[in-house]
Amino acid sequence: MVSGGSDSLALMMLAHDWAAEMLQDPDNGPVTLIAITVDHGLRPESAAEAEGVAKIAHDLGIDHVTLQWKWDGVGNLQAAARAARYSLVQEWRRRKRPEIGAILVGHTRDDQAETFLMRLSRGSGVEGLAAMKALPLSHKAADAAGAAPVIRPILWASRADLRAALQARGMGWVDDPSNDNEDYLRVRTRKAMRDLAEIGLDVDTLTRTADHMARASVALWARAADVARDVVTEPYPGILRFDLTRLERIEEETQLRLLAHGIGCLTQAPYRPRLSSLGALAEAAYAGRGATLQGVQSFVQDDALILVRELRAVADYECPADGASAWDGRWRIKGRRLGEAVIRPLGAQSLAALELPKGLPKAAFQSYPALWAGQALVAVPYLAREGLCAPQYDPSAEFHRSILSH
Repeated sequence: MVSGGSDSLALMMLAHDWAAEMLQDPDNGPVTLIAITVDHGLRPESAAEAEGVAKIAHDLGIDHVTLQWKWDGVGNLQAAARAARYSLVQEWRRRKRPEIGAILVGHTRDDQAETFLMRLSRGSGVEGLAAMKALPLSHKAADAAGAAPVIRPILWASRADLRAALQARGMGWVDDPSNDNEDYLRVRTRKAMRDLAEIGLDVDTLTRTADHMARASVALWARAADVARDVVTEPYPGILRFDLTRLERIEEETQLRLLAHGIGCLTQAPYRPRLSSLGALAEAAYAGRGATLQGVQSFVQDDALILVRELRAVADYECPADGASAWDGRWRIKGRRLGEAVIRPLGAQSLAALELPKGLPKAAFQSYPALWAGQALVAVPYLAREGLCAPQYDPSAEFHRSILSH
């Protein structure tokens, strides 16, 4: 992704140099680069800036595409624009160039330090303060959606060094006026770093600390994975059972980590719930009460905490039972010998007619996927007339299989 700012233009230049070097070796295959600019339409100059990027890309022999976005005025502008960039680029790739293997973005050491400080100001824990990764250990959310991994090849570089490299090539860049708008936390953070550098909290120190946090995160997840073998079971895909006695005996950090991972598996959400919300969920469970959090419903039964998808979160979800369409990002179900069957949640009313497994709350199956022909219930994976459906549960949503992908 190339916006026209110094970081992304430097990324395009370095990618061009790398591709040219690769072509010098006859053993290497061809390398295809495409520069994509998202025009957010927030400033009158944005269209001309996108054209400027297109010209630079053309001069380098790189194809260029401009994608348009219009803000609907809802929510935080910067967050919405950031999400739109990734969404638009991934969707364009899916439709036009599915063979493209990765999306490169121009995050730098400066971005790493700024992100660390911003998250510190929000009271983030180890995960929030851990450094961004140049290469993802796993891209389960991308895999689930058929998307490409996002790679940050220039995290090692400073913004100053990249600008010096552009100047040496005679290349200019665009300075977005929003980078001076103190309404945005990142801008305030960037300016505060100038003062913090005087007491040793410079970019190098902050990025080094973020790296330390990343290493700590790996160790904590290894501990969580080890404990999970004795604490968490998956009686059925999409249903997680925590042994409350064993869970309560372990340290709180690991308790919350396991709960957060379970919620992430069920929702496929990119961000974990707040620590305070996870703590409240755990306290409710130890007191024998269920709760809801981030689209997940919890039940307590026989000294066990059961986590399932909340019915309200998926009540309106429907997709064809064609074996390819993903229901709730986790389920692909092929209706055997069925014509126009669709996947919808089982629902509370349909539970009464089914003989459900003992040892689990009946209500836990309300949000389970089922095959429907119009208003007629046809089959439920693992529960009713299983021979009429072939279910596939995404590996990224399996608790134990995915826990070390962090």
